[in-house]
Amino acid sequence: MPNRIDVPDKPDVHLDDVAYDAIELANESGEPVTVALGERETVVEPGTKVGPAAITARLLYADER
Repeated sequence: MPNRIDVPDKPDVHLDDVAYDAIELANESGEPVTVALGERETVVEPGTKVGPAAITARLLYADER
């Protein structure tokens, strides 16, 4: 089963924290993790060198590419 994190639509959820969790999950499982915010998605690969802020930016601006 693919790893996926669906970001809850709550004001107390910090996207950088979710991105950090995705990095940890990808590294621990050795599998890519999809992070979804509504209809926007980005994939975090195991061993990624980018940080949570970059992942958050990819997620927030995914539809502008």
